[in-house]
Amino acid sequence: MLTHIRFFLILYLMLTGLGGTSLGMYFHKQATMEVQDLGEKANLAVARNFAEDIWPADHDPLQRGTVSLTLQADLKRFLHDTGLAGLRIYNADGVLEYTTGGTMRGADFSQALKDPRRVTSSIVNSAAAGMEGSLVMVRSFIPIGVPTSALFVECFTDVTNDWQAMRKLELLVGGSVTGLLLVLLMGMLLVYRKTEIIIAGQHEKNMELEAQAASAQEATNQKSQFLAGISHELRTPLNAIIGFSEIIRSEMMDEVKNPKFASFIGDIHSSGVHLLSLINDILDYSKAEAGKLELEIEEINVTKQTANSLRLVLPRAESGGVDLVNNLPKEHFVIETDGKKFKQIMLNLLSNAVKFTPSGGQVTISGWRDLSADALVFQVADTGIGIAQKDIAKAMAPFGQVDSALSRKYEGTGLGLPLTHKFIELMGGRFSIQSEQGKGTTVTFSLPRTFRAVDGVVIRKTL
Repeated sequence: MLTHIRFFLILYLMLTGLGGTSLGMYFHKQATMEVQDLGEKANLAVARNFAEDIWPADHDPLQRGTVSLTLQADLKRFLHDTGLAGLRIYNADGVLEYTTGGTMRGADFSQALKDPRRVTSSIVNSAAAGMEGSLVMVRSFIPIGVPTSALFVECFTDVTNDWQAMRKLELLVGGSVTGLLLVLLMGMLLVYRKTEIIIAGQHEKNMELEAQAASAQEATNQKSQFLAGISHELRTPLNAIIGFSEIIRSEMMDEVKNPKFASFIGDIHSSGVHLLSLINDILDYSKAEAGKLELEIEEINVTKQTANSLRLVLPRAESGGVDLVNNLPKEHFVIETDGKKFKQIMLNLLSNAVKFTPSGGQVTISGWRDLSADALVFQVADTGIGIAQKDIAKAMAPFGQVDSALSRKYEGTGLGLPLTHKFIELMGGRFSIQSEQGKGTTVTFSLPRTFRAVDGVVIRKTL
């Protein structure tokens, strides 16, 4: 804090010392010029009157180097009438012929004679002018009778009152400027202090947010590890249930004589397979979140893979009265990617589209080349129930369901779209979704023709 005060103190001194001094000097110069100009005008008027009323008088002034008594009387009357503070008269040689006090120094007179046509003026005090008292005067050295230059008149006009008024105004302005600078300084100090408090508070909030983010990340990692571990634990007994149910259903050991038991065994088997599929999704998502997902990269014919996926989904579509349309080009698209993950992506998107499309609806898959990105683009569009714009983010969240009614009506963990999105990103592709409630959903994704590695993915090439 002391350093900050020192900084602002130095700034204040600079502003008052440099800015204030410069402003004061400028104001002083302008005011001095104004006072001098007024005094010079008064002196010129007096000199003009002198040249018209005194100089051409009959008493032939200054002709013999002495001032006659008559001229002295005229001059005293002239001084009284004009109110001059002083008057000096010099002949053309610079000899003082008449003065009310003091005389011009020889050097000053020589300087004035360099340009005998020029009127020179300056502000002087009584002492500097060689006079008694404490007046401030404007002294003007005025040639009379140019070009013959018969004589020079040095007039002194009293400007003491104007000068004192100017000095008071200077002090007032200087004090005002200093006060204003002080107010500005205090304002800057307050703003600086307030900014410092805000920054400190923001820093504390950032530290809290960082701590919360680290805690949330740690919780996410623990959740992912838990899901991965529990998924492994569940798959072992579940594989046994599925295996034994298959054996019983195939009647390899003995014939199942009761039709109800046979139906029950079928239910156990199908439920086990479905449960295993859900557990595999959870395990895959946990691996992807933890950055431990493995990809087996190979060249695959995505046209054939998509046709196979359509065949797998077809029974469910037919039972639901949904029409499947394949709009992929007849040419075969071959890319470098993970074949199993691509098939899982297609099955997830097609199954989702069929699941949320009512009877009489349609699910269409399309594809084309993106030459600019050297990629293949796929699109799965349905005419199903759709998703409201505000709920798309919720549907894309892990384990997300738009509402509880849907979660009861449509089975699933809510991992289909998030897992698909994650797979596509890790395989170097792009994913987007557009949906409108009551009008359907369109999912578009692209995959590069040549695989490009992504951080956090373990790659195993089988080319």
